[in-house]
Amino acid sequence: MTIKNKGIDLIFFICCLFILISTNSIYSQSNDAKLWTGIKLEKKISKNFNGSFEIEQRFNNNASNSDRLLFEPEISYKLNKKWSIELNYRIWVKLWGEKKYDLNQRSNINLSFKKKIKPFKIKIASGLQYGIPDLNRNDYNITEKFVSRNSIRIKYDIFGSRFSQFTKYELFTNLSRFNFINYQWRLTFGTSIYLNPMSEIKLHYALEHEYNLDIPFDAHIWAITYCFMLN
Repeated sequence: MTIKNKGIDLIFFICCLFILISTNSIYSQSNDAKLWTGIKLEKKISKNFNGSFEIEQRFNNNASNSDRLLFEPEISYKLNKKWSIELNYRIWVKLWGEKKYDLNQRSNINLSFKKKIKPFKIKIASGLQYGIPDLNRNDYNITEKFVSRNSIRIKYDIFGSRFSQFTKYELFTNLSRFNFINYQWRLTFGTSIYLNPMSEIKLHYALEHEYNLDIPFDAHIWAITYCFMLN
């Protein structure tokens, strides 16, 4: 068996394992299918600084209803070859109808660690978030705004092709009032399609599960993002 096939088999095994774990923990009272579409611009500012700006439109109610519009700038600083700090700010508009909307904001700071274990690239990130969380509920009178987000991502580049496969698991923990309650996880499987040195398309599916809430919720998210690297 080639290294390429071993890599694909390992990712497939990891995905199946996560699905098994996730399926056994789902007890939601409702669920929805969502569609996220976005455009992301990226710019290398200097040797260690990178910046990006993303606009994303999200749809809910089985992708039939416009849910919210996001504007998200981000800057990252590479401490060394393995460690980075990322600062993220999000403004998002929640749409309620033709003339009704809510304007919300959120900020993040993340510390990430990257490690190559051929043929895989592993990224572990731990961050703090302050602002309205991305819960699937329509109740935004939420006081629990201080959240910890921890994640692990495994990426595999298919040698000799334009495709990269990745899987990511993210856990959300409420830190308000120091109660440290996990309330949501998100499991993502995706692929990046290389178009040219300046652009790529990212496709992914995510299973999002809420729990330890009065009304738990599941979301099946389908997403497509066009990424463009500025000179």
